[in-house]
This record gives sequence, structure tokens and C-alpha cells, in this order.
Amino acid sequence: MEGSLCHSAIEELLACCTHLTHVSLNGCVNMHDLNWGYSGGQLFELSSFDGSSAICSLEIIQEQIEQPDRLLQNLNCVGCSNIEKVVIPPRARCFHLLSLNLSLSANLKEVDVAASNLSFLNLSNCYSLEILKLECPKLTSLFLQFS
Repeated sequence: MEGSLCHSAIEELLACCTHLTHVSLNGCVNMHDLNWGYSGGQLFELSSFDGSSAICSLEIIQEQIEQPDRLLQNLNCVGCSNIEKVVIPPRARCFHLLSLNLSLSANLKEVDVAASNLSFLNLSNCYSLEILKLECPKLTSLFLQFS
């Protein structure tokens, strides 16, 4: 019998192990959308600030302040066929992320990444890619080749 990590275990690993520097999930069929804009099912956005949500909103802000920076430098998800969306906003605190490889992720439709130190992004052979939003001022290598 072959063992595998389920999607929730992968999410937990990436969310909680903030000292990881290199992660390779190449070919992992259980890797689904990578969306670090959510925490505990709640989006880190304060769209309304009324009296009833003020305490909840302040708790979310405090939680963001207390979260440590992720030390992740390299993330490889080559050939992860079930990824459709990758969202890494500034609040994900991926300040050390240098390299992101999502090549051969055939069902990847949306990539929205804000990583101030990202220098390498590989989206080659991501045939379904429709939306690409990047806030990566140090990006020096972007691969979008299709064969």
C-alpha cells in the first residue's frame, strides 16, 4: 500500500511549519489550490468595520501581527494536476520566497502572487492559465513556455 498526504495535511504543513525553507510537492495529486489569503476559513480582509464586527476585526489584525514570517525560499509544485489557483498575498508573509515552480500544472487557471523577493517563477506548460497577477519587483526569470 502506498501512502500519501491528504490535502488538509498539506495545507496544515504549509501553514504551520513556518521554518521550512524548501518544499517540493512535485506530482502530488492531493495538492489543490494554494490560497494563503485565508486562515481558518476566514479571509484576511476587513471589508466592513461596523460595531458588531469591530472586535472580530481587531482579533484578525492581532492574529496577523503575531504570525511569524515564513522562511520558505523555494516551493516546487511541478505537475500537480489538481491545482487551479495559487494566491500568495503580502499578508501570507512570504518575504523570503525566491523561487516558485508550478510548471506542468495543467489545470492551473489563476496565479496571484505578491512576494517582494521572488526572482524565479516557472509557469511553463500551464495550458489553462487565464489570470496572472504579480507583485514581484525582484522577478528576473519568468517562464511561460508551451510545447
